[in-house]
Amino acid sequence: MALKSTGRGRAEGDDVDALVRENVGKVKSLFHGMNKFRRLEMVSLEDAVIAFIATLKREINVLRVISPVKSYSEYTYVHATNVSVITLFQAEALGMKGENLHDVGIATLMHDVGKMFVPKEVLEKPGKLNDEEWNQMKQHPVAGAKYLSALPDVPKLAMIAAFEHHMKFDGHGYPGMKRTGKKQHIVSQMVAIAAFFFDALRTERPSVRPWTSP
Repeated sequence: MALKSTGRGRAEGDDVDALVRENVGKVKSLFHGMNKFRRLEMVSLEDAVIAFIATLKREINVLRVISPVKSYSEYTYVHATNVSVITLFQAEALGMKGENLHDVGIATLMHDVGKMFVPKEVLEKPGKLNDEEWNQMKQHPVAGAKYLSALPDVPKLAMIAAFEHHMKFDGHGYPGMKRTGKKQHIVSQMVAIAAFFFDALRTERPSVRPWTSP
């Protein structure tokens, strides 16, 4: 027997959908106003982070506010939004709050900022990257950290996450460096979980069907 949907249920669903669209829109606006020759618009960045934290306080089921990637053109904005929300959820679960939580939000939104310095033909190549292209791609964590280090209002955590988010807990990944026992920052680990496991599994790619959560 089919279940009847209630007007209240539809209204709640529409409300959550509108919230998700608003969050993605904030990130899209932020990214459109940003490039490697222009200073980061901190007001827009702060606005997006505040909106994400408010979203988590309003909607306790984080899966309801994760948006699917429907087209390549929106991938950058949707992925950044999802990674931020998922990482902030992890941070809150670990007891982070106040200024620390705020800094985590900025770090997650800016973790991939170094991709501005990767040639567009490499970044948007549909097929497998060759060795030279892959080497170019692997430079984006360093480029992102350098870009953020020149901005006085960006928390140090953002530079750390930008530099470390492709490193792995066991010391592998990139950029390659002799770490002399230094551990990856916990926020970098959370960004990696959000970006390369949860959100990547849910993103439809040419050869991979997206994973759906229960």
